[in-house]
Amino acid sequence: GETVTMKAIWNACEHTITYDANGGSGAPADQIKKYGEQLFLRKEKPTRIGYSFLGWSCSIGGTYKPGDEYTHDQNGGKVTMKGIWSDNIPPLISELKAEPNTWSSGNGTISVTALDQGSGINKIELKRKSFVTNVTTTVKTWNHFGTTQQVKDIYTELNEGVYVYTIIVTDVAGNSSQKT
Repeated sequence: GETVTMKAIWNACEHTITYDANGGSGAPADQIKKYGEQLFLRKEKPTRIGYSFLGWSCSIGGTYKPGDEYTHDQNGGKVTMKGIWSDNIPPLISELKAEPNTWSSGNGTISVTALDQGSGINKIELKRKSFVTNVTTTVKTWNHFGTTQQVKDIYTELNEGVYVYTIIVTDVAGNSSQKT
């Protein structure tokens, strides 16, 4: 009888954690998680114009914040952290102009310029309050169907009177900005 000695070669179980910015940019670099070792997710946050970063959705379940401890162990493969975004940023109204801004015998022009780079502008409402009757009415609504490009809308006032105008710009996510 011959004795055969076999040696076992053990490799530590490990897997890769990848980061997916999910429409944003600046995803952190991959990490390697070794079995039983403590690991914290990277602290860097991706960015996305018009959105706020809320954290990571993990491909094996659960959500994490940057820098959270990650304890999952598996042998090989990868686990993906996918960015979670929220459009909680209201549109920007860069200009609201009424001309003339004094008494005039002619028509008036009201122009608004706005931008939303998140979910995009859904609609712009122009409200007019009569200085005489104190009654407010919506005189014009422009639908923009989620455009993320800058928009400029113009309204021509044909009615005689003294008015105060308010513009309300609402994005697809429901955030709104207003200017008077």
